Amino acid sequence: MIEKGHEIYNRACTMCHGLNGTVGDRAPALAAARRYLRSSDRDLFDAIRNGIPGTLMPPFSMPENDVWSVVAYIRSLRATAIDSPVEGDRVRGGEIFRGKGRCLECHTVRGSGGFLGPDLSNIARERSLNFLRDVLTKPRPNHARGYRAAHVVTAQGRTLRGIVRNENNFSVQFVDTAGKLHLFARGELRELAYEPRPLMPVAADSLSAGEIQDLLAFLARLTRDSGPTLSSTVARPAGLSFPDLLRPTPANWISYNGSYNSQRHSLLKQIDIRNVHALAPRWIFHVPGAQRLESVPVVVDGVMYVSQPNEVYALDARTGRLIWEHHRQPALHRGPNRGVAVYGSRVYFGTPDAHLVALDALTGNLLWDVQMADPKDGYWCPVAPLALKDRIIVGIAPGDHGLNGWLDAYDAQTGKRLWRWWAVPRPGEPGSQTWPGDSWKTGGGDTWLTGSYDPQLNLIYWGIGNPAPDFNGDSRMGDNLYTECMVALDADSGRLQWYFQFTPHDVYDWDSVEIPILVDAPYQGRPRKLLVQANRNGFYYVLDRTSGRFLHGTPFVQRINWASGLAEDGRPMRVPGVEPSLQGTKVCPATAGATNWMSPAYNPETNWFYVVAMEGCGINTKSADSFQPGGHPFMATGYIESPEEPWEMHVRALDLTTGKLQWDYPQIGSRSYGAGLLSTAGGLIFAGDDQGVLTALDARTGKALWHFNNGQRISASPITYSVEGRQYVALSAGSNVVAFGLP
Repeated sequence: MIEKGHEIYNRACTMCHGLNGTVGDRAPALAAARRYLRSSDRDLFDAIRNGIPGTLMPPFSMPENDVWSVVAYIRSLRATAIDSPVEGDRVRGGEIFRGKGRCLECHTVRGSGGFLGPDLSNIARERSLNFLRDVLTKPRPNHARGYRAAHVVTAQGRTLRGIVRNENNFSVQFVDTAGKLHLFARGELRELAYEPRPLMPVAADSLSAGEIQDLLAFLARLTRDSGPTLSSTVARPAGLSFPDLLRPTPANWISYNGSYNSQRHSLLKQIDIRNVHALAPRWIFHVPGAQRLESVPVVVDGVMYVSQPNEVYALDARTGRLIWEHHRQPALHRGPNRGVAVYGSRVYFGTPDAHLVALDALTGNLLWDVQMADPKDGYWCPVAPLALKDRIIVGIAPGDHGLNGWLDAYDAQTGKRLWRWWAVPRPGEPGSQTWPGDSWKTGGGDTWLTGSYDPQLNLIYWGIGNPAPDFNGDSRMGDNLYTECMVALDADSGRLQWYFQFTPHDVYDWDSVEIPILVDAPYQGRPRKLLVQANRNGFYYVLDRTSGRFLHGTPFVQRINWASGLAEDGRPMRVPGVEPSLQGTKVCPATAGATNWMSPAYNPETNWFYVVAMEGCGINTKSADSFQPGGHPFMATGYIESPEEPWEMHVRALDLTTGKLQWDYPQIGSRSYGAGLLSTAGGLIFAGDDQGVLTALDARTGKALWHFNNGQRISASPITYSVEGRQYVALSAGSNVVAFGLP
């Protein structure tokens, strides 16, 4: 019956659904389409006999037995190789795969191999035995989407051979045999010609029947978690090096914060105060399923990487065309995702089930996947990782569930954990005396926003979240180190070098994770290595980042009632009675903070610090609470917005060393936070808001020069980059990524 169904399928169905149910041009590839895998036999029968209204699927008037034969064949396509009996020598097949068969020259297996063919790491669970046999023994047309062999001739006369990853009337994405991705406009090509045969040869032309059977046996049991480790001599593209990260070209936006100093200032100035009025959308990419993107795009050599929970997309940064997409399965849905890191030829991102994942930047193939914590405990990872030297630095969330935070370093090549620094010290460790009894076990202190790095000092600077329970500190009397701190860690060992605590014994939920900006500038007549931060508690801080010494602090919002100022050492001078109570207490700023996770910026030309500030108060209450394992809130009540002082968002410019207000731009009607800032050498500050409006402000005056309504709430920070000499400004807005440019 299956053979007869195969014959009928080839005659009646291949044109739309593709050979062997794969790569359908006009209809779903039935061997892989997830939504059809759960269809019953009767459903399939009815679809073939009666067609599917509203689609191109027509009814077929064929004998009932023929219809059931086609159903049987479709079912056989979905029986994966791992579940099918197969003869042959698997070990010998593996030797053929990486040797005589030359398969590893084009295909990747668990991070090793070539880039001109599909990833075969999990092929035994993705394809049927019949499909694998046909691929090895029968000639195939050069139609595989994303892997069509071709050669191109550029307008300059250069000939390249490789594969076409994607194309349309206006652009061509081409990977040459050296592994370089070319993002051509059609006008940049003199010729594009497809080869008569795919790059993959027919195994029967070079292997005996027995060798083919052995190779089939190897492939039929090849999964991501089983099989031998295969080494390859295929050279990978070098990608983004550590020197590139140290001295980033202005054309790229290489990390969440743009550079190690986190200034979010670009040297690009094609778009400036004189022409910004002409700025207009150049392309829009819709992220399927997204509702409120919080990720900051990263751009490297014309390729943009953007993420949402469980997903990463690589886009042509000039056109917005998709290059590849990665979807993590199974997909746990928990928390946001704020972006990726790119290092070498790899892309790194954290997941809702607390894993750190490495992908091939050229193909999106999974290279390694390490678990940072057990998601059953309630942990997740929203953090955009930080890449430096040979390692990836990443934090964790959430602290509001009584889950203690840490900062991890992983080997960028292998995923091996190199060190872990705990935000809440264990008994006997320095700082443990600030936690009475067993309160340290559920102390919180998450690390959910990306930090900064000083390569000269080799120090990582990271803001630490609040203690738990959030609003009732009676069970954790003390300063509760190292929550609400800025910490400086040695990048090689993870050892704490210094700390500064902004809000000792916090009972307001004022995470201190806001981005620390690093600036080398004169302070009181002599050069200093400074770290500046606008904190959620309402004060702007200037620290010496070599020692952690407090240099200066001043309010940057008007409504502060919990502290009368800062002492000489930077410790807040609290106002008695302004803390959560059973009946509710008005606290200014509100728990949402005088600012939050929206990124600030610094312009070295003005020497001003730019911040999104929030004026407003909250009514804070407290009660008794008990820790529950498994990721349950451990907050001991909470807060509501004060009806007397509704929140209002502002963009403010502060003098770097004094914090003196230079100008104030109210974002009228904005009541929620999330949208950060971007500074450019064109004299501009770009700011988004929760109403969906991206605004360009004059960096010296705060005057609005241009605005655009994206139609969706902005909860991320804008970036700028350049491709082929043209500057773009881009950001995530709601469910879209939007790029703007001049005409």
